[in-house]
Amino acid sequence: MTLRDLAVPQSTGARIVAVVKPGMKDGASVGPDTQLHPGDEVVLGGTPAQIVAARRYLLEPSASLEDDPAPDDRDHLRDNEVPRCA
Repeated sequence: MTLRDLAVPQSTGARIVAVVKPGMKDGASVGPDTQLHPGDEVVLGGTPAQIVAARRYLLEPSASLEDDPAPDDRDHLRDNEVPRCA
């Protein structure tokens, strides 16, 4: 899944400004064709309200994912994990 596919700015107003891949300590710059994979973490930019909206948008279950966590199991997710691309 790409950042373009996620459409975070169009849906929330926030921007994904970097992606941190597993094992990296610094985020890599991103563009619309940046691929996201399980374990990737996103760095969001925007107003506080936009960031809250983006977190909700990114953490909500996607209908296309069969193994998306149930709402009660989400406590283990970190603020910037992206289950939509799991």
